[in-house]
Amino acid sequence: MSNDHYFHVKNVQAEKTMDCLWFAYSPSNWEPQTCADAIMKELNYKYEVGCREKRINSGKAYNPKDKSAFAMHMEVSEKDFGMVFKAVTTRVALGASRKHMPLMIEMRSVPDLRALQKGLCGLFSDGMVSNCRAMMTKQGDFKRNSSQMTSWSFDNPDFIPPGMANPKSLRMIIYELKYDGKPLFHALTPEKSGIGQVFTFHNKHEHHARMMIMGMYVFVEHHYQGQGRKWFKADAIALAEGSFWDPENGVIVTPQDHVLQAVASENWWETDDLVTGENADPVDERPTQRFEQPAITADPEMMEYKNDGGETVASFGKRRAYTDADEDDDDEATVTAEEAVDAREEEKSVSAITWDSDPTELQAKLAATEEKLRHMEAQLAKANVHSAALLELDSEGPLVTPPPKIRNTDRTALAGALTGAGGVD
Repeated sequence: MSNDHYFHVKNVQAEKTMDCLWFAYSPSNWEPQTCADAIMKELNYKYEVGCREKRINSGKAYNPKDKSAFAMHMEVSEKDFGMVFKAVTTRVALGASRKHMPLMIEMRSVPDLRALQKGLCGLFSDGMVSNCRAMMTKQGDFKRNSSQMTSWSFDNPDFIPPGMANPKSLRMIIYELKYDGKPLFHALTPEKSGIGQVFTFHNKHEHHARMMIMGMYVFVEHHYQGQGRKWFKADAIALAEGSFWDPENGVIVTPQDHVLQAVASENWWETDDLVTGENADPVDERPTQRFEQPAITADPEMMEYKNDGGETVASFGKRRAYTDADEDDDDEATVTAEEAVDAREEEKSVSAITWDSDPTELQAKLAATEEKLRHMEAQLAKANVHSAALLELDSEGPLVTPPPKIRNTDRTALAGALTGAGGVD
């Protein structure tokens, strides 16, 4: 039907549908239908599901001031709720293989709070609601710490060219990219309103991620010679002319790099007598070589990488802690400083709670939070008692500043009043 009449086409063609769960660490600008198609394919098309990106349900009544994060939600028919919920939660979970997740994106399935409160998700422990709300916070942190870039260089990243010695799709090659011991890219999704492919990566890796996105054809041709033309468009191939992959430094080198390096190294401006006022050349403080940084490599183990040592993807993009194998003398101090920073961040934010969290640890954290709340309530009660005591001492009531209009009127009246100085006896 036409949108002129404000009709909405339902994602699931059923009499009654409802939200089943949402996917933590799901990126933005993702075409929902591709997510639904991937899930139905994994379920052998036995059930119909629909996906939509919207604000996470907090389990409370609608509040326009609610600032909870957005995530990809999955809805199903009410009669298929139980079977679909069980099947999807086992495939999009911590211990599941990445190949069974929608578009191979490392995500976590979280029950919808409204469905959980209605008892549709089956039995759950007393910490399930707390875990769901903790994952809401982590989804917000993920959205704030991630960046995206759209590429129109290729169309079908899931195509596997025939004749490859080790058959791989372009999506698998991209997910295998490793930087600083962790995957460089978190997700590759079709654009929501367009024909491009959206890369999602951590803010700390933005420089290297954008370099790889623009030069992906060069990297693919270096490792899989002759296969890049089967994925990339002619425009992307033409732009890569003259560029090559430097395996030692793990970077893409372009002709423009050499031109810019020559311009940056020239020193005619600094040695100009009219500018410096000296005949001697100043000390050149510009760097003469690349900064020491981890190289970008291809590692098939990234396909099964579980961030945070198999717990969550909360610290996606954090640099690894130095070990004894490093050559720096201040390794121990560096590790101690990083642990202190992580400890302060953990105190300020909601603790990382996952489905396999230790109940004892969870109860300890909840007890500490309750103790802080009791302390705040005691301080508030003490302040109220102090205010009441001040009111009793002031018999005329508290001093109140009159409104501006009243103050102006009083000044006008006093200007014409008789006073004892120079007035009539």
